[in-house]
Amino acid sequence: SNFFAVLEDQTIVTPTLETNTILPGITRASIIELAGSELGYKVEERNLSIKELSRAKECFCCGTGASVTPVGCVNYCSTPNADGEEESEDDLDFVFGDGKAPGPVTKELYRLLLGIQSGDLSEELNKKYQKWIHVVDP
Repeated sequence: SNFFAVLEDQTIVTPTLETNTILPGITRASIIELAGSELGYKVEERNLSIKELSRAKECFCCGTGASVTPVGCVNYCSTPNADGEEESEDDLDFVFGDGKAPGPVTKELYRLLLGIQSGDLSEELNKKYQKWIHVVDP
């Protein structure tokens, strides 16, 4: 899966492919295009700092199997413990929204992506993204 953080300044940050921790893929590329062209967000492919993550309005992952999946909480462990059992006082939990329901950007990207795949959007959007659809005959 690919990770995206929605920041307050109409920016979405996702790690760059150069980190070798993110897989390139059609779903990732689709989300990047939809976020920019349909929602008006600036999408930046770069490292995301813990400080930025703490200020994110919402986060989500995407992938072929995951589609667009909200992330309710991220746990940051500042230092691994030798026994792996005790939490450090520097550990942080970042909860996005109520930690359960997807945020508005996540919901809209999910709606757009599934709508394009199923042809359930407006005639204008269906036509605009028709090149994304490849019908396979049985």
